[in-house]
Amino acid sequence: MITTTNKTTAVIITSILFSASHLFNPSMSVFAFINIFLGGIWFAIARILSKTLWITIMLHVGWNYSLAYKYSFIVSGIKFENYQPGINLIFGPEWFTGGNFGPEGGLIGTIGIIIGALLTFYLLKKSDK
Repeated sequence: MITTTNKTTAVIITSILFSASHLFNPSMSVFAFINIFLGGIWFAIARILSKTLWITIMLHVGWNYSLAYKYSFIVSGIKFENYQPGINLIFGPEWFTGGNFGPEGGLIGTIGIIIGALLTFYLLKKSDK
C-alpha cells in the first residue's frame, strides 16, 4: 500500500488510477486518458480544498449525468440511448469532438474540464473566506 503526506503525489497517483479505471471503456484513446487524468486532478484538488469526498462524488455524478441525460452525449465510450432526451449528432474531427468516446475524448472535453475546474476552485475558495 502506498502512503504519502505529499498532496501533489497523492493527486497524481489518484488521477492516474482514475484514468486507469477507464482503460477498458469502449473507444478509449490517449486523448481520453489524458482528459480523464485532468478530470482526476480536478476532482482530487476539489476534495483537498473542500475537505470532503462528497464534492468529488457530486462533481463526477453531475458531469456524467449532464453529458448523458441532459445533452445526450456518449460518456466515456458508453451510450445511454434509452435514457437520453434526444439524439446528439457529432460533426468534426475526433481529436476535437472525442468521437465514439464522447466529449471526454477530445479537445472539447479538455476545455470543459478546465472551465469546470476553474469554476469549482473559484467557488470553493470564495466559500472558504
